[in-house]
Amino acid sequence: NSIFLQFSRIYFLELISNYYERYNEEILKLNDTILSTIKISIIQYGNDSIDNLMGIKHFIYNLSKLLTHPHSEIFLKKRYKLSDTAIIVSTGPSLTKQLPLLKQYANKATIFCADSAYPILAKHNIKPDYVCMLERDDIVSKCFDNDFKEFDKGILFILASVVHKEVIEFLERNNREYMLVPRAYDFFYYLNLAKYFQPIDGMVSVAHMNYWLAKFLSHKNIIFIGQDLAYSKDQSSHAKDFIHEKLHEGHFQKDENLFTSIAYGGKGEVESSYFWKLFREIFEKWISHDNNFINIYNCTEGGARIKGTIEKPFLWACENLLGKDLNKPFPKLNPLNINKQNE
Repeated sequence: NSIFLQFSRIYFLELISNYYERYNEEILKLNDTILSTIKISIIQYGNDSIDNLMGIKHFIYNLSKLLTHPHSEIFLKKRYKLSDTAIIVSTGPSLTKQLPLLKQYANKATIFCADSAYPILAKHNIKPDYVCMLERDDIVSKCFDNDFKEFDKGILFILASVVHKEVIEFLERNNREYMLVPRAYDFFYYLNLAKYFQPIDGMVSVAHMNYWLAKFLSHKNIIFIGQDLAYSKDQSSHAKDFIHEKLHEGHFQKDENLFTSIAYGGKGEVESSYFWKLFREIFEKWISHDNNFINIYNCTEGGARIKGTIEKPFLWACENLLGKDLNKPFPKLNPLNINKQNE
């Protein structure tokens, strides 16, 4: 990525000779690949200085919470290889139909849940093991403005260290367990925190964060559900009971025919969006490498095809990959001792 970023300002392609004309089609395909890689690299590193400054501000505000809560080294030590299979729950329109099966098999897999899917799972009494949040604005914090009482016991909320302070206030109000994970910014390294904290890098959505954590804990199988990355046939952007549905009104009409993608199963096309298309391309880039040592299943049964994944019905995955109950809740995590915190 860094190589492409170095040349991103000066890259230019012009077909100026017979050679270029002869191989016009191949060269244009290569050009599209290079431009796509540059775009993805820029987005992963960040392209908004105001956004970055907000992240630094939130990181400083949350620094004491980062130091006084469990960290990645303890997380890895206590939770490594406890399960063969991880289910990554996103909030696409297809999630709704998968909920009964997810509830039936919830104790046989590690469940990583997007912040926006958490209230939906709570409503159906499906307890995730991890609920993750990546974004820094206060809109997503409303996903935690609730009190599910006993349901929250045993759930670990994993937050990027740049989240809004309101997120932590909501979690602490109801004594929910959480840990903060720093992002791989230069400011993080400037503070010399890499000795104890493993940063996350290249995350553009909470689904990517969940996927990264599932790999970090060395799961052999990763299952996607609710990962539509597209609008449904009835033009819905998210699953039923998604709390921010009103914020997406009119988006289908704005995106229609602009970002079509190959449909799940390879038959026909679906309507997507600029960011969903970008998210899918990043997944495909990661999966092209990861599927050499991880079985990655897309069991969404809807939405867009994610190249490189194994498309299977969710029922097949449950019956063939989820055999025995896991020992849940997983071991409790402790923060750094006071001496390490003071270093």
